[in-house]
Amino acid sequence: MENFLVRVVLPDRPGALGAVTSRIGAVGGDVVSLEILQRDKGAVVDEFGVTLPDRESIALLEAEILEVDGVSVEIIRHREGPFIDRDGELLELAAHLVGASTLDRLARDLVGRVQTSLWTDFVALVDGETLTIVDGVGDLLPDEQLRALALSTHSPRDWSDDDPGRLGSEHVAVAAMMRAGHTVVAGRRAPVWRPRERQWIAIMVELADQAWRWVD
Repeated sequence: MENFLVRVVLPDRPGALGAVTSRIGAVGGDVVSLEILQRDKGAVVDEFGVTLPDRESIALLEAEILEVDGVSVEIIRHREGPFIDRDGELLELAAHLVGASTLDRLARDLVGRVQTSLWTDFVALVDGETLTIVDGVGDLLPDEQLRALALSTHSPRDWSDDDPGRLGSEHVAVAAMMRAGHTVVAGRRAPVWRPRERQWIAIMVELADQAWRWVD
């Protein structure tokens, strides 16, 4: 069996969720997890953890889901390894951060965990005073772009999706470490960030910020 994360946008009405899960079951899929990422203006963004017999079933799965009236598929991603338990992930992160013996180790644990938990293309930790890149993983943006993002709570206005070399605000998440004086900048081209995911990063960063003061 193969693991996939399936993100869909569906109407916020009775029966819509059940109709989607039924369609997943119709192609031999099994829903093993569900997370509500956003509920707004009559629509819900849900992310399902789904097991399928093989990768060749993806096209059929998407076609079946789209048969449900008013539902769209945002993205289907293959998941290497087991699905993440969000509550358990926070506890594990807290344990790692508390056990960090140096600030370098704490920074490395933080950026690595944000990347793997939230499927980012990159994560950078930027010093708020010097604007130097303290740590980073993935396909990092140029330093000047990371600095601009670290100075803002949202993507700068000149970051437009019209330019494929830049990321729009919906593709970037920024969270400040007030005690450490650093800022975490995370980005990915797909899928766009949803409120629940931005909240997730904020919690992870806050845990790291609390641990920062206890590390020499």
